[in-house]
Amino acid sequence: TGVYHVTASLEWNASTAGVRMVRLVVNDYTNVIAADMIGESLPSGVGHPQAVSGDWRVASTADYATVQVWQNIGSTGSISSGAGGSPIAFCAHKVSA
Repeated sequence: TGVYHVTASLEWNASTAGVRMVRLVVNDYTNVIAADMIGESLPSGVGHPQAVSGDWRVASTADYATVQVWQNIGSTGSISSGAGGSPIAFCAHKVSA
């Protein structure tokens, strides 16, 4: 229990169309810690980094955080493996009791 600062970052493969979203949630859906959405009209030929972070008060040792990603680009809307681009990351650290 306590307050934790949580962060998730990733990079989407290059695509100029569609919307991409990443969010941090508690216990899958009950509470959104942080969310970010990027939309259409993005530059072509480059990956698109995206990151979210926020503070989360953990009330129970049964609570857990999940990173969720969503896109409506279609089959070309994938997350980069990190090779040659931004690494995929999730971290949390305790900031107070």
